[in-house]
Amino acid sequence: MGRKRRTHGSRVGRKVVVAASAPAPTSAPTPAPGPAEPPQPPDVQAPVPSGRLPGFLRGAIGLLLFLGISVPFSAATRADGVDYVQFWLIGQEMPFGYYGKFAGEQKYARLGGAAVEEQGGEKIAAAVASRSRFEMTATPLFYTLCGLAVTGDYERDLRLFQFANLLAFLAGTYGLMRLWGYPRSWALLVLALVGLFYWPLRWDISTSNTNGLLLGGVAAYAWLARRRSRWAVVGSGAWLAFLTAVKPMTLLALPILLVLRCASRSWRRLASEAIGAAAGLLIAFLSPLAIGAPLRLWRDFFQEQYRYVAQGLYGHRGLGNTSCVRALSKALGLSQFELWALLGGLLAAGIAALLFAYRSRSRSQDEDLFDGDLALALGLALFLALSPLAWSHYFLLSLPLGLLLLRPDLRASRWRAWIACFALCMLAIHPISQFREALLETFDVSWSVLLGIQLQGGNAVLLTLGALLFVARLTGRGQVVRA
Repeated sequence: MGRKRRTHGSRVGRKVVVAASAPAPTSAPTPAPGPAEPPQPPDVQAPVPSGRLPGFLRGAIGLLLFLGISVPFSAATRADGVDYVQFWLIGQEMPFGYYGKFAGEQKYARLGGAAVEEQGGEKIAAAVASRSRFEMTATPLFYTLCGLAVTGDYERDLRLFQFANLLAFLAGTYGLMRLWGYPRSWALLVLALVGLFYWPLRWDISTSNTNGLLLGGVAAYAWLARRRSRWAVVGSGAWLAFLTAVKPMTLLALPILLVLRCASRSWRRLASEAIGAAAGLLIAFLSPLAIGAPLRLWRDFFQEQYRYVAQGLYGHRGLGNTSCVRALSKALGLSQFELWALLGGLLAAGIAALLFAYRSRSRSQDEDLFDGDLALALGLALFLALSPLAWSHYFLLSLPLGLLLLRPDLRASRWRAWIACFALCMLAIHPISQFREALLETFDVSWSVLLGIQLQGGNAVLLTLGALLFVARLTGRGQVVRA
């Protein structure tokens, strides 16, 4: 009989309690490597947040803004329309004539005398008496728009023109500052200070010129360029070309923008802007037909401008023409064409060196927009430096470059900001009339020369700062340490 093996029983059916042990700590899953963050644009950082100002500061800014608007508005209501009177007369007569028809003092006296007799107002009489001849320096598109806007009542047309000019300046300046990162309170404060102290604005309004309208058009271009639609980019190119055909002060911005697009290899944007520019120029070329004028007005315009430059007629404008080209051509003994050829060669050599030194890198859309705005502002300031005619009210167009250099989200070094403020003060402060005789005796120069030194000097400082920033950004040497 075999011995039975004793067992401890089966495990089946037994309740086996297993002590719950804490799971071993596991490391968090490593995220998959994503695309590297694009480098920060040189000299640009995130917009500065704007806090709510105390009530008394908002009230002070509101009071300054009221004064800053009322002062130029009051100047606009008192103006006789020294420049506008010829826009008003030529715009009505252009369908029946050509550029050569308006030459001579007799033609001006006949048209002006007939308008004074018909209108019978004090303002048109004072405006007609303030000049002796027409200055045919505007484009056919400009005179076409003037002819379309004329109603036949001079004082009413002048009031509407002055209101539109001032409104375009205020809206354009405020819009540019908001696009460039200025907080609302700072933008309103700067707008108030410009209205109170920036004398080129007062000169533009008192002469009834069109630089406020042009600045509003520049702001419209900057707004269109920021739209993400391709059609908006085409529209921005068309608008800039149309604006240049109205008043060629944006002419030099076009090659600077072309250099920027080629350097950054933005071929699609360049193609869209070129298509728009072609459409805008076509509309501008056909514009005289809208008032029944012949297309040969464009040929007459270019012939007249050539005659003005060749005969030095731009140099005989008296007090207020602060042209650097006129002064340099006389000092160097060169004609204005020779001087422009020399300056153009130097500029082309600089552009070639800049493209050679360009460093390709990934660029954000904000960076491209900033560089485009900088190129446009540089083009306006460069035109003032190279134009044969630079009236004191033209320097209203130096303001965008100054505001761009002082934008809050621009990482400008302190020296750049202070120098830009100094340049704006040179442009803004009216020459002190009580020191006029003392200055003339001390320096033994004409008052127009002193005025030119002040205005062209301030513009040259802004132009130098902007050019240095533009070169630094394209060559990749504008990097700064984050704050």
